[in-house]
Amino acid sequence: MSDSSELIYMDSDRVGRTLKRMAYQVSEDNRQDRDIFLFGIGSRGFAVASRLNAYLADIYGTEFVLTRLDPQKTLSGKKISPRRLRECYLLVVDDVIFSGHTMFTTLNHIYDFFSFDEIHTAVLVDRGHRRFPIQAQFVGLELSTKLKEHVSVVVQQEKVEKVVLQMG
Repeated sequence: MSDSSELIYMDSDRVGRTLKRMAYQVSEDNRQDRDIFLFGIGSRGFAVASRLNAYLADIYGTEFVLTRLDPQKTLSGKKISPRRLRECYLLVVDDVIFSGHTMFTTLNHIYDFFSFDEIHTAVLVDRGHRRFPIQAQFVGLELSTKLKEHVSVVVQQEKVEKVVLQMG
C-alpha cells in the first residue's frame, strides 16, 4: 500500500528488464567468458544478485555461484576455493548505493578473505551523495534524490518486487 509520500520508480517488470540489461552488460564486459562469482550484499542485495544470476544463466546456459555477504558478519552460502575465485569474474551486487559505506565495507571484507585479480560492482539503484570513493560499474537506475528522501528496494519472499522513493 502506498500513500502520497511514496513514489514507485520501478515495478517488478521494470526491475526485470533493468536486471536483464545489466546481465548483458556484465556478459559483454566478461570478455574471457570466465565463470562469474556473485556476492549479494545483505538480503536485498542477495535478492537482486539472485535475479541477475538467473538472467546470466539465460545468457551463458549455466547458473553461477551466488553467496550472500553481510559486511558485519562472516561469509555464508556456497564455498569456493581461493584459487578458483582468482580465476572468476567477481561481481559484488547491492540493491542501492548511497554514501558508499556498505560497498566500501564489503569490498574490504572480501579483500581480507580472498585473493582476486579484479572485482566488479553492480547496483540496482545509484542515488548519489557519496562519502566514500566508490562507484558502481553496472547501474540499473541513477536516481537524483534529496538527503531526506529514502530509496527502498522492496523484497518479498526473496524476490525484488519494486523500487520506491519515500519522501521525508
